[in-house]
Amino acid sequence: QEDKVVLKEGCYIGAQCVILPGVTIGEYSIIAAGSVVNKDVEPYTLVGGVPTKLIRQIDKSKIIFSDK
Repeated sequence: QEDKVVLKEGCYIGAQCVILPGVTIGEYSIIAAGSVVNKDVEPYTLVGGVPTKLIRQIDKSKIIFSDK
C-alpha cells in the first residue's frame, strides 16, 4: 500500500514532525523538530523545514553503533 509511512533502522524523528502518507524515512536519517516531510528521505541525511529540505549528509564512518 502506498499510504504507509516506513521508518528504517536507526532513524530519528524530532518532536512535532508531520510525516505525510507514503513517505519512507531512510536508515540513520534525522528529521529536525517541527518539520513537514512530504517526500522520501534518503539514508544518512539530515533534513528539516516546512517542507523538508536537505541540510547535510551524515558521514557513515562517524556513526557509533551500540549493542545495548
